[in-house]
Order: sequence, then C-alpha cells, then structure tokens
Amino acid sequence: MKPPRLFDASALLNLILAKGGEALEPIADGGLLDLTLYEVGNSVWKLVNVRRRLSLKEAQDLLSLVEKLTARMMMVTYSGLRLLETLQIAVDESMTFYDAAYVEAARSLKLTLVTDDKRLHRAASKHVDVTSSDAI
Repeated sequence: MKPPRLFDASALLNLILAKGGEALEPIADGGLLDLTLYEVGNSVWKLVNVRRRLSLKEAQDLLSLVEKLTARMMMVTYSGLRLLETLQIAVDESMTFYDAAYVEAARSLKLTLVTDDKRLHRAASKHVDVTSSDAI
C-alpha cells in the first residue's frame, strides 16, 4: 500500500516544529524524497546561523527528532524519479528542478503533495492534489 501523502521540507519541518514528537501520527503514513532531509537540514542551519532562532543544541535536538520521525516514512529516492518528466514540469511551471521533483513524485505515485510553500502549492495544484501542514 502506497502512502497517501508526500511531504516537502516546508510542511515536514513546520509539522515537527509545531507538534514535536506528536508529528509522528500525521506523517507516519507519508512519504518524502531523499532530497527532503537535505532541505530540512539546510532550513535548520538557517535557523541557527542566519535567523538566530535556535541554538546549536536545539538544532541538534530538532534534527534528531526529524531523523526518528522520518525513519518510519517511505523514502522516494533519486532513482525512483522520472527525470525528463521532472524537467518538463520545472520548465512549464518556471520552478526549480527540486520543487518539480516533488510534483513529479506525487503525480507518478498518486500521492497528495503536502507543502507550505505557497508558490509550489499553486503550481503543483495544476498537476496533483495539494494540501498544507495546517490542514493535517
């Protein structure tokens, strides 16, 4: 059975920041791209080094929680993506290849994309069902 939702980094991080360990319930049956963990890590780095909203210890604790929670999710790897279709979406929607990868993965796996990125939400909604972390 395939998971019903694919989480992008914005939605995944927002859910974990809002719910902590209780985020497991809404994400447990979901999927994510291997890319998502790098994007989450980069966002956490920004919260430490750029925005100065987290200490290094808080960031480490947050990433430990991310690691625990995402271990139960289905991982969509690079090898599972259709590159030409992803490129077509990126060009058609004037979006990054990274964002288009979420759309293509959701489309090919018949998943609902969960994103808190408004621009991605708008563009992706032309191709797949889309929701936000607030709606979960």
